[in-house]
Amino acid sequence: MKTLALYGGEPVRREPYKILPQFDETEYAGVEKILRSGDISDFGGQYAVKEFESSFAKYLGVDFAVALNSGTAALHTAFVASGMKPGDEAIVPPFTFISTVSPLLQIGVRPVFSDIDRDSYCLDPAKIEEKITPRTKAVIPVQLYGNIADMKDIVDVSKRNGLSLIEDAAQAHGADMDGRFAGTFGDVGAFSFAQNKNMTTGEGGMLVTNDSKIYTIAKLLRQNGKSNWRTHDILGYNYRMTEMQAAIGVEQVKKLPEMNRKRREIANIYYKNLRGTDFTLPSVRKGVNHVYFKFPILVPERFKDRRDLVVKAIKAENVPVEVGYPYPLYEINFLSEFRTECPVAEDVCSRVINLFTGPSMQSDVGLQTAEAVKKVYNYLLV
Repeated sequence: MKTLALYGGEPVRREPYKILPQFDETEYAGVEKILRSGDISDFGGQYAVKEFESSFAKYLGVDFAVALNSGTAALHTAFVASGMKPGDEAIVPPFTFISTVSPLLQIGVRPVFSDIDRDSYCLDPAKIEEKITPRTKAVIPVQLYGNIADMKDIVDVSKRNGLSLIEDAAQAHGADMDGRFAGTFGDVGAFSFAQNKNMTTGEGGMLVTNDSKIYTIAKLLRQNGKSNWRTHDILGYNYRMTEMQAAIGVEQVKKLPEMNRKRREIANIYYKNLRGTDFTLPSVRKGVNHVYFKFPILVPERFKDRRDLVVKAIKAENVPVEVGYPYPLYEINFLSEFRTECPVAEDVCSRVINLFTGPSMQSDVGLQTAEAVKKVYNYLLV
């Protein structure tokens, strides 16, 4: 048995590996064109932003898209444009990034946490109705890690109860279920273009919808509530995307299918090489095309107290790895008043490890990552 690098052995890789976005001359040229024009902001330019909105909407097959300066801003804008107000409630999963919930608190909406499905790690439609009260206004499924929730049943529950359906698709650009893209099942969808996402503008976000009213309000919210220079129709924000970010996005959306293909290629390496272990590997529902923003695995339940040690040992082998979301959101101090019991989410949080994928990640790094995971597994978990 090979000694772990953590304990003085030879690491699988000589140097740590950092995953970076994949750019080429098209992104460089697009940004340079904007810089040379002098119109670098959506406030002054709007050419690249409009092109990006149009191309992203066309890719998803929706009527409208509004570019924003972050995924968090996209969610906040989606919540406000959908009519959510102080005192309302929204049903959300606790196994997600804080940005799913923080915009609700900005508005004064109470997050009601509902458990996740054990296979997809997304919101479990069977648990939603028991959380509905007269104050419930929306259901917010998170398309986590590039997977898609059981949207047929979630759509049915939302419609049956007259609730808005707002998708957090920040991690699922290009994922689809039965040919329909993540972010397009509900009244409105929100995407993030942060550096590590399936496509990136460095920072940035996008709201997508087929509802013209939501679209009109979202555009006002992005621009300080203004319909023109002197008229403020509603309370709004400065959520504008820059022309430089949009120029990158115009090129990235063209490459999204190929970039997702490369992520699937890395994911397939993990499936092939880790199936002989006791790790729980990602499950994909029939009809879903997963885009593997991350590749989450669960340590065996009997070894969950060693999860952090396992991550530390894998990282010492110089391959990219991280603890997933280590606790449900309701365990954060400022969310403790919303605490409830979500046993599946709590179990997954205690055992999840994220392996990385990415369009710039070479197959040999995927193989080295799998080798490092098996090395640690054989040393610590067998």
